[in-house]
Amino acid sequence: MVLEGVQELRYADAVLECGAGDVWFAAPGEVHGYRTKAGVACICLAFGPYFLADSMLADRHWLSIFAQPPELRPRVKLAQQRSNVLATGWQIYREAAAQRPGWEAAIRIHLLQVLVTLTRDWLPDQQPASASGHLAALLPALEVVCSRAKLGERVGTLEAARACAMSRSHFCRTFRKSMGRSFGQFEVQSRLAVAARLLTDTQLSIRDVAIHSGFWDASHLDHHFVAHYGTRPRAFRAASGRSLQTR
Repeated sequence: MVLEGVQELRYADAVLECGAGDVWFAAPGEVHGYRTKAGVACICLAFGPYFLADSMLADRHWLSIFAQPPELRPRVKLAQQRSNVLATGWQIYREAAAQRPGWEAAIRIHLLQVLVTLTRDWLPDQQPASASGHLAALLPALEVVCSRAKLGERVGTLEAARACAMSRSHFCRTFRKSMGRSFGQFEVQSRLAVAARLLTDTQLSIRDVAIHSGFWDASHLDHHFVAHYGTRPRAFRAASGRSLQTR
């Protein structure tokens, strides 16, 4: 996301120029590079594609964006869109700089606002061409994880590989190359995203949140939550402004 200045994005088969208020997408395993115009100050924000875990955009997993060729991915087109993206981008910048309690949760919310702004009127190709670095081949696994995480159910690597019609070893290599981390890490993070929403949107106890998001108990959730979010579920809920009705 470009907040100030101009960046030129180069993919294997496309070149895009991005100014203030523009957002560009590139998967970790995708061949791409960027450069800033000489003599022009540039402020940008960058996030790994796993940052929003299992978030959905309407009925699509948000990572479906990466399954499209660069030139077909959502772009800012209207002045109001640009204004909204810029305003939200600077909020993210201030949250990251201040790092007050709950700052990571706030950034995730702001990022989702940006994605909603960009994709509201975006119609992806229903049969995207599978290319090196694109996530088209992995979308069946992502969709399985997304739907099952909301039910508090886990998805094993073998099941995910079969959904993508791949061998387990090939799936693991492809997933890590495209996502920058293992499938197991992504699957846990997807259930943590569900837990985070339950903590902020419901009054369920910590134990019940753990069970509803596929963890064994409160201590199991606590262990993974601290590792990913850097804070305990109880503190996360407090920072979100919810009352602590937990046990």
